[in-house]
Amino acid sequence: MRCCRLAPWQIYALACLINLNVLMSPRSLRSPLQAWSSPTVSLTEQERTSLNLTLFLGLINALGYVAILVYAVITTIPAAVVGTEQEAQRMMELESDRRRFFKPGAFTPWFAVLFFSAVFMLMHSINLSDLSADQSRRVYLSLFVGLNLPYLVRCTRHSIVVPVNRPQRTFVVVYDAILTKPLFRDHMVFLALSLLGFSGTEYYTFLLLDVVNLTDKLSSLVDAISLNIDSLALVFYVFLTSSLTYASLGITYFPDAFVTSYKGAMVAGAQETVRVTFKSTLSCFWYLVYNFSTRGSLKGVLADAHPKTDEWMPRVAFDTAFFLWVGIILFTTITALLVDSLGKARAASTRRNDAKTNECFVCGLRRYDYENCGLDISSTPSFDEHLSDAHSPWVVVAYLAYLRERDPNLLTGVESYTLAQIATKGDFIPSKACHVMQTQGKALRRSGGD
Repeated sequence: MRCCRLAPWQIYALACLINLNVLMSPRSLRSPLQAWSSPTVSLTEQERTSLNLTLFLGLINALGYVAILVYAVITTIPAAVVGTEQEAQRMMELESDRRRFFKPGAFTPWFAVLFFSAVFMLMHSINLSDLSADQSRRVYLSLFVGLNLPYLVRCTRHSIVVPVNRPQRTFVVVYDAILTKPLFRDHMVFLALSLLGFSGTEYYTFLLLDVVNLTDKLSSLVDAISLNIDSLALVFYVFLTSSLTYASLGITYFPDAFVTSYKGAMVAGAQETVRVTFKSTLSCFWYLVYNFSTRGSLKGVLADAHPKTDEWMPRVAFDTAFFLWVGIILFTTITALLVDSLGKARAASTRRNDAKTNECFVCGLRRYDYENCGLDISSTPSFDEHLSDAHSPWVVVAYLAYLRERDPNLLTGVESYTLAQIATKGDFIPSKACHVMQTQGKALRRSGGD
């Protein structure tokens, strides 16, 4: 078990070594497989050694992720298959109308998204006809792969109320495993990134983000974001719509006020601020979004307005409203949501850690009750030993496996009783009690009418 817990850290250490080697290697080795297989690439002995080291470490790293995925499949998929089949069997026994097992209405949102995508593609082809065919193709492919296909898969899962055949059950198990099993899902992504690293070493840098999964403190940050992901998405949507509103107002009332001074805007050999004209509101929208995300304000995006000019008061209102609404209110809302989520995630993490260290997972006995029920200290194991030995969940799993493999003719009375309870879904695990307490004749101290 200790080896299994250390394996992710060992693989992460390999990812760190790969990135350190890539960090010090020349740019000619940024595509390891191409540099290794291309006869036209000339490498020195040191560069060849560095390349071989990157390939070797990358191969070991990828095999490590494969091992973790195999472990995840062995430990989670069979349980998911059994659970899905049992739930399907139970629902089929309760409901005789098979038509209720499939919900066609779940595809209605996808048809709406498909219609939206089709109209968007039509408008895109009409209004942005000057784009090249490759650019348009990339936009349409991104729209299909990034939006329509995932949404179709999601709607398909929601349409299956009860998986009545093997293809449906396979789809449900795979879908649920990818979305609800972090160990399986995350390491599938890391395996893909590890394999992509052979074609481009920039993908190896993403493997360093695995530290978020390996540390509880960083995991709580991810939990904090996921707790309010809907609210954060809505705030981001409001930010985009606000930027669109200001872009529309700006290009209508202040078309000559937009400027840029980015490197490359050269006039007579010197960098100067130049006016920017936009072909459409969309161009102005992306210009505002990009510059506000990099600068945090409209400074440098709009030319300074001067008093005693006709546009002075409109510009004061325009710039001030943008600063107050987008720069303060929306970004303060995001900060408040994250702080609130961090507090909730920290409280949940504290509760989990308390339950993990002070409550027995098997019998529900708490540390305080165990240590204050009058047990003989000299001959009684500590509560930590109770958790790791007597009532370790793996001890229970091993005992159940032993009972299933044992010859029924050789079962003892206790073993027969346990199997009978399992068959009838009875309770055979002690509740807030253990062997030590029973042998010493101790029970929990209760107060009042408890």
